[in-house]
Amino acid sequence: MAPHDALKDFKSYEKMSEEEFEKIKAMDVKALIKNFFFEVNGDFDKPNKESLLKVINKLADFSRKFRSSEEVDRHHKQLSELITKIK
Repeated sequence: MAPHDALKDFKSYEKMSEEEFEKIKAMDVKALIKNFFFEVNGDFDKPNKESLLKVINKLADFSRKFRSSEEVDRHHKQLSELITKIK
């Protein structure tokens, strides 16, 4: 079962509103990203270029479980190009 399917099951079981469901998904994504910053010794609240690049690498690896490699690579390249422009 894909993670989003499990969330759908949870949503129907709990009879929560769409808004409540979206808040839970957002909290899960934020926790995932915070954990990736922790893993790369970065600061979620004050990221630098190096930590951002490391985190998007981790996010790309994670995303390959749910999306095609081509799509992940395209988004990763776009984000990398933007981040490298940070001074």
